[in-house]
Amino acid sequence: MASPSARRRQQSSAASSMILKEGYLCKKGGVIKSWSRRYFVLNHQCLCYFKRALNSAEADSGLQPLGRVFLSDIVDIETEGVEKKRAFVFSLNTKKRGVLLQASNYDDKEKWVDAVRQALETDKRAEREDPFRRTLRKLKSGLKRVTLMKDPVKGIGCTIKSAAGHVLVNRIIEDGPIAQTGVLRPGITHTHTPRKQLGNFTFAKLP
Repeated sequence: MASPSARRRQQSSAASSMILKEGYLCKKGGVIKSWSRRYFVLNHQCLCYFKRALNSAEADSGLQPLGRVFLSDIVDIETEGVEKKRAFVFSLNTKKRGVLLQASNYDDKEKWVDAVRQALETDKRAEREDPFRRTLRKLKSGLKRVTLMKDPVKGIGCTIKSAAGHVLVNRIIEDGPIAQTGVLRPGITHTHTPRKQLGNFTFAKLP
């Protein structure tokens, strides 16, 4: 029987290319400083985490993650001396906080750190090479930029409506680009889509 990750990758080449790495890590709580085992999925936008690995029905329905760390918020990755009492811990540091994660062994830790670093490099390279993306870096404080690959059948993967100059996500389409990445949710207000570019759509997302 195929694993949840294998089933998701079989759904479409466009969607599967968004998943860079996935698997279990332990995460230290931000308020209650306890460690919990969570299932993490890294894509080109963010690192999402769920309570457990998704079954096929949950993956198809676009189950929302418990939380996420946007790549654009990460300023550095700390890999040494993060936790004295725990091994194989690394920290994804943002301007506001550090997200502490623990891998099961040294090799797994190195693979996760390398995957996040490569995703960050890809994002930085895109910033340098795409003048349109550079202009979006000037978004007001608190906004997130989210870029989605358009699916030839399901589009960007949601229905939307416009109100007071903003775009509201009405419904997430199962197995569409938004459901696969988990970066947008129904009912959240987003600034108007700046423009369509090479089959991709870019949103400025209100947190």
